[in-house]
Amino acid sequence: MLRKNSNKGTALISVLMISVMIAGLSATYVIRSVQSSQATRYNLDGKKALSIAEGGLDFSMNQLAAQADGNVSGQLGGGAYGVTVTSPCSGLYTLVSTGIYDGVTRRIEATVQILNLDPLSPPGAFSIIDDNSRAILNAKFCGNAFILNGHDTNINGSAGSQPAVAGISVFNDAYVSAIVADLHANGMQNDNILGSGSNPSVVNMAATSKLTFSSVADFADQMLLVANTVLPGYNASGASWGTASKPQITYVQGNCKIGGASSGAGILLVDGTISITGNFDFNGLIVMTGKCGSPFDFSSKGKTNVHGSVILLDPQGNLNTVTTVDLDVRGNINIYYSSEGLSMAWKAVNGADKPTVISWRRTR
Repeated sequence: MLRKNSNKGTALISVLMISVMIAGLSATYVIRSVQSSQATRYNLDGKKALSIAEGGLDFSMNQLAAQADGNVSGQLGGGAYGVTVTSPCSGLYTLVSTGIYDGVTRRIEATVQILNLDPLSPPGAFSIIDDNSRAILNAKFCGNAFILNGHDTNINGSAGSQPAVAGISVFNDAYVSAIVADLHANGMQNDNILGSGSNPSVVNMAATSKLTFSSVADFADQMLLVANTVLPGYNASGASWGTASKPQITYVQGNCKIGGASSGAGILLVDGTISITGNFDFNGLIVMTGKCGSPFDFSSKGKTNVHGSVILLDPQGNLNTVTTVDLDVRGNINIYYSSEGLSMAWKAVNGADKPTVISWRRTR
């Protein structure tokens, strides 16, 4: 009888132990299920927060493209976003976009390129833009083989449809005096500078032109971001920098020495001097930025034909001092103001103002 009761007690203990084990396993399963459900929900909320941050990034880029500051915030997809914008340099922006959904935060940082470009309207076949009239100009026009013509001229030599501009446009009276004095000293060169105004056509355009030193310098900086070809310097023959059907943006970050038979179409930017030893035909806009601190040396021992316009920025030295700028134009250089040539320049930048994401990373 005692043995029978003992067996019953042992069985009861076994049942209790099994019940406890089952309860423990059930509790563990429930806890893990809850944890798994929470993790799944957190991941889903995180993905939603990331999508909201990306949406905020898109809103900000659209604002920047419309020339607003791009700092935006609002509600989206059941959550909220906020974007802050800084600009390390012209045309480049750093966007930090934060998305929040149900208490979960995700953050992304993107570097975006957005160019707000208005086509430049050169006021002359050949324009010199100084920085706040702080430079003294030494002008040298050598020989009688050059032409700076402000009458609108098509690439084939026929007359264009636009009004004449200055043969040489400058932005202060001192520059006018320096250029005219050198032309008069040589006697035979007045008829080499044609266009609006008197003969020679050298005009102070400060009161009428929308161009400024900073606007052209900013344009050059933005062109560096989207240039088809960037060179540290150039000293070679046979350059081919764009065609009429496919103009391009070429940036030379130094002196440019062009030999042989060379050609180009679109926009050419040069930080140093331009020296042409062969024949060079270019249709479009040439900008000499002055960043190398070099004199305005634009010389040609061969034959150079430019249909479009040439803009020179004075060398960027110490802004608190007056600098001397040497303008040296010599050789067989023919610069014709050409609306047809300038249209190729604007064709080269067509589409460059579309927002482009350069880099993207998640920071949270």
